[in-house]
Parts: sequence; C-alpha cells; structure tokens
Amino acid sequence: MPVTGNKEGLKQEVLDKLEEISRNTGKTVYITDGYRDEQKDMPTKTHGQGIAADIYIDGMNTVEISRELEKVGFTGLGQYYNNDNSMTTFAHGDLRDAETKWVHREDAQGSRKFIKWPEEPWK
Repeated sequence: MPVTGNKEGLKQEVLDKLEEISRNTGKTVYITDGYRDEQKDMPTKTHGQGIAADIYIDGMNTVEISRELEKVGFTGLGQYYNNDNSMTTFAHGDLRDAETKWVHREDAQGSRKFIKWPEEPWK
C-alpha cells in the first residue's frame, strides 16, 4: 500500500517509516500535513525541519495511528481529540531528539489545549 499526500520537503527517514506503517497495516497512509515552509513554521519546529507528519489511515483512530507511529520509531507523538472528547482520525509523528508525547484537545469554544503526557493519560 502506498504513502500519499504532499511528500515534498519531508526527510527520507520520515517517508521510510511511513512506508513501513503502510506495509505493517496493509493500508494507505495519507499525509495530511508534512513539511511547512520555515517562514510560516519556525525552523526549530519539527514540521519546518521536514521531520514531522500528521497522518490519516482509513479505519483507524488517533490512538491506533499513534501506536503505529511509535512502533516504527517516531519519538514525538501527538493524539488529537474533538471538543466532544471523541477521537479524531489522525495523529502526529516526528523524529525529534527526545521522546515527547502529548494529547491535543479542543474545548466547547474551539480553544486548543496541549497536554504533555503523562499528565494526560496516553492511550
């Protein structure tokens, strides 16, 4: 199964790991957000360095996707939830130096809240 979406600017190691997820799951991995121009996203950020991707895999939720990202060696992992606490269908993975996990939630007004794990239960 392929990896699809905008691959431009992503490091080969990221693409290799996404291909591994595709092989492991037997599903297409959709990149929903990858490299971001350094002027828009500071170069110290993982998307601006080309070492991060937000991905969607049909039939999987944020927890299942983040587990797949972790299995292949992504060290920055984000799970995302809607304001009604339901799981989204995408997750973030990056190749930062230090392992970091977080949960992203939106409140009823749409305000974003990032909570570093382990303060927020990692599922």
